[in-house]
Amino acid sequence: MNDLISIVMPLFNCAAFVKEALESVVCQTYSNWEMLITDDGSTDSSADIVQCYVEKDKRITLLRSNERFGPATSRNRAIKEARGRYIALLDSDDVWLPEKLKKQLDFMKEKKATLSYTSYEKMDEEGIARGIVQIDETVNYRRLLRSNIIACSSAIYDSKKTGKRYMAEGLSTQEDYTLWLDILRSGNSAYGLNEPLMKYRVRKESVSRNKIRTAKDQWYIYRKKEKMPLLKSIYYFAHYVHKSVRKYSI
Repeated sequence: MNDLISIVMPLFNCAAFVKEALESVVCQTYSNWEMLITDDGSTDSSADIVQCYVEKDKRITLLRSNERFGPATSRNRAIKEARGRYIALLDSDDVWLPEKLKKQLDFMKEKKATLSYTSYEKMDEEGIARGIVQIDETVNYRRLLRSNIIACSSAIYDSKKTGKRYMAEGLSTQEDYTLWLDILRSGNSAYGLNEPLMKYRVRKESVSRNKIRTAKDQWYIYRKKEKMPLLKSIYYFAHYVHKSVRKYSI
């Protein structure tokens, strides 16, 4: 189907939150979707929870792995299997609002967008709201180099326009950032729908909150993935440091 949306979710030991994430997909007002969940060798009951949904809803598929490869490899595996024109990403501890897919798909058609994203609400591990994060209405490659302003669970890209695009593997953080840069490098712009249609869960032990590790990955992306010269890398890294102070202020 032309407007089929493929929802990609990596899964690793997220039993406490994955049911809420799944319910937020099942309750979408837009129903033409498939969901591909890649279990990355979970040792808790995460995969069992997902399997219960698989048995109830044929749109949901669980891809299992006996080893842990990391979120980028898990997402890439699901993207390869995806049948939809539109690729939407959702982390297993985040939550979508019911009209997220419908409103964002309509927005993408209106803007003729290759990549879109939305504003979002931060919440803590108990689900208590911690404020709304507003976003820029548009972003291009050079602007995105300053910092990753696209929340992974808010993003959808049009694979008919880009071909299937994948995340860089081998990073411990920032893997979604490499995907956005890859899409925008060729001159595309991404469009932001400034309506909070996703809830981003800030977890105390989240990998993304390890600032030193994230900063190292950011530098690696500039120098190795984007192959930027030293002075240019320093320029953009300075912007990244400035933006990250506010990003992790919760």
